[in-house]
Amino acid sequence: WVWAALGLGVWLSRRRERGGQGNWQRPAWISFTAVCAYIFANGGITGTAEADALVKLRTRHDPTASMPDPTVVASPVPVEFWRREILWRDGQDFGVGDYTLTDGLNLDTKGTPHDADEQKLSKLKLTGNQANAYLFWSRMPIVQKNAKGEISVRDQRFQDLRVGDRFTLKVNMASNPEK
Repeated sequence: WVWAALGLGVWLSRRRERGGQGNWQRPAWISFTAVCAYIFANGGITGTAEADALVKLRTRHDPTASMPDPTVVASPVPVEFWRREILWRDGQDFGVGDYTLTDGLNLDTKGTPHDADEQKLSKLKLTGNQANAYLFWSRMPIVQKNAKGEISVRDQRFQDLRVGDRFTLKVNMASNPEK
């Protein structure tokens, strides 16, 4: 809708200019201002969602412990600009939540182990270029081991069932000399 609003504003302005009407730039400026307001409002919603989640997640651990802040990503949901999907991770666990302007934050702070500590990620990087490239790209890696002992690396942002395993890297730890 952003491109449509900008295009409509320019089209109306050109039409007014050709018609010789005064203040022909007004429709373009109105559409530009509306789009900017929409973008800034979305930035504010995302910032508020991430800040609220961070405050709630900091209470998971002993406040005297020296734990780095969790990583929090608030992603807009298509069509519903007022809603954010919250993804979080700390040094041990990852989890999800939801934020809306009307209901505020709904966050699962219990979490699930992601098994992606720095030591394990360093070992995975030694398995080859594919693992290096994937781990460079992935902002929120999750390491999973199945019943057969096979290791796969996923990105938490792409856990949706509709995505399937398109963003999963299967790793052969046998190729790692330092296992």
